[in-house]
Amino acid sequence: MTRLVELTMADQRFEARLLGVFSLLALGLAAIGIYGVLASDIASRSHEIGLRMALGASRASVVRMVLRRTAMLVVPGLVIGVSGALLLTGILTKSCMG
Repeated sequence: MTRLVELTMADQRFEARLLGVFSLLALGLAAIGIYGVLASDIASRSHEIGLRMALGASRASVVRMVLRRTAMLVVPGLVIGVSGALLLTGILTKSCMG
């Protein structure tokens, strides 16, 4: 009986592992993409950052400015991505269940 259960679950286990691998790959690609966008944004603003520092801005204010700009880029993407994932999960669950 144990062998029969293992055989019937083998396909589901394989699919679950494959989904996990693709999920990790997608997460890695998303992280690389976010890093690239933020690095490009900071590099294009390096003169502005240098000018602010030269005119007397504190490090803390420059870091706050960079973090605020980063949040303005990342938060909308996260909201859209998570909302889309939840919506598609619900749709796929309903279509697979019945």
